[in-house]
Amino acid sequence: MLLKNRIRVVALGTWLVFLVADEYRIRCGLPRELFGDEWRYIYYANNLLHGYFSPTDRIFLWNGPGYPLILVPFVKVDWIDGARHANAVWHSGAMAYAWLILRVRMSEWWAVGAVVLLGLYPPVNEHLPLLYTEVFCFFLVTAWIFHIMRAPQSSTHRTVAAFYFAILCLTKVVFGVVLMLFILVLSVDCLLRRTQRSWPYLLHAVLAFVLCVPYLVYTYRITGKLFYWSSAGPNTFYWLTSPYPDEWGDWYHQGWVNQNPILRAHHKAGDGGNISRARFAQHS
Repeated sequence: MLLKNRIRVVALGTWLVFLVADEYRIRCGLPRELFGDEWRYIYYANNLLHGYFSPTDRIFLWNGPGYPLILVPFVKVDWIDGARHANAVWHSGAMAYAWLILRVRMSEWWAVGAVVLLGLYPPVNEHLPLLYTEVFCFFLVTAWIFHIMRAPQSSTHRTVAAFYFAILCLTKVVFGVVLMLFILVLSVDCLLRRTQRSWPYLLHAVLAFVLCVPYLVYTYRITGKLFYWSSAGPNTFYWLTSPYPDEWGDWYHQGWVNQNPILRAHHKAGDGGNISRARFAQHS
């Protein structure tokens, strides 16, 4: 009992310390204008408030509905910066979960030191004040790892892990493909080994998929395609397979292509015989 209480105190303390520090850093950067892709998440949140996700006149499923659902209450009350403050909750929660995970493999104080270093991780810190999915997904991944580690012993942890995995898939839709492969691999393992070892993980993955089914039913209804997670796939695949020098798979908006002479030369933007559009169509 004393050990459990100490674990809870340290985890809560980790959460509070990072919460205060993150909130201060976010507050210092406010107010701020919308940046980069932030408009798109707010756009989808507005759509959800009006009863739809993809626009009614075309198919535009660039992102999943996970993060826009988080933004809905902030958009509803017209307090967009509130969603920026929420990043402090997600990041500090991730740090608390990280400590709970690491203490299993190292001493508690070594785990504290490791979490401090993790808390300084630049890519996540750069996104801390932004309405991007990175900080939220960082929280979802750490939460999922913590609960899936305990899935074999507890149906509660198994259910919570499935919930986090489902939200992760609906936020970063690439994880939807990971989930389907996860189910396939675990199913094969259960059939070949005929043991119960993989069953808890398979059950949790199936539950996570079931939680994603309403979104997949929606995308099937408007596209006619099964397991349609996102319309960004063909465009992303186009850039990942670019054969041109000095292009390493980074995605570029058509506006950037128009403005960059090298990209414009490679991809023939705006010339009426747009090669990039042709290649894109081949992958659609």
